[in-house]
Amino acid sequence: MCIRDSDMGDSTEKNLKSYRNSELKWFLLANILLMLVTSGELKFDSQDANVFSFISEIISITAVSSCAYILTFIFDSILPPIFKVKLIFWWKKQPSCTIFTDMLKNLQDNRFTLSTVLEKYNDIYVIIDNLPKGIDQTPYWYSIYERNRSNPIVFGSNRDYLLLRDMHAQMVMLMVVYVALVLVTGLMDFSEPFIFYILFMIGALNVGARVQGKRVVYNVLSVDINAKKDE
Repeated sequence: MCIRDSDMGDSTEKNLKSYRNSELKWFLLANILLMLVTSGELKFDSQDANVFSFISEIISITAVSSCAYILTFIFDSILPPIFKVKLIFWWKKQPSCTIFTDMLKNLQDNRFTLSTVLEKYNDIYVIIDNLPKGIDQTPYWYSIYERNRSNPIVFGSNRDYLLLRDMHAQMVMLMVVYVALVLVTGLMDFSEPFIFYILFMIGALNVGARVQGKRVVYNVLSVDINAKKDE
């Protein structure tokens, strides 16, 4: 699902990726805390009363957690959106790439009918019919998205998709950083439970992002088709 998350316009659009300053950071901090606990770096028993040992442990925990946070956040920030999308859909095409031909085969939305789609977007279908098979249909879908991007339904579903997409990419980057900390630097002990947790989260977020991506594509069309009915 190709949504260009740059070129923000009004104040509503500027809030589209506000989750990067709130939900995404807390998500990363929670995962780093879990990493420290499962790796044995952070212990909640205070039987050792040695002050110097306690201070040394705090310094070690701070160094490891800061390193993990900074590296993960930097890698996540410099990853281009298209790479994050490829991490979600792998070799498959995004929903917007084939949406118009997909609706001809199997319309997966009961908010509008195929006959309405064919009538509303007849010009697009005429263009697609004269183009090579398999051509990317995203530009035609995106032109519809552009005129409905500030709609609350479209905005909300798009924001949820982008959040899931970035959380997925962040978990992949955290796994890379964690393996590097364990194997390269030796700063942490290997933890099977944490690796299993990361793999589970990557899988769950991947499925969630795919489902939400398709929902955004259909929400845009539903809002556009039903716009006049709601006026």
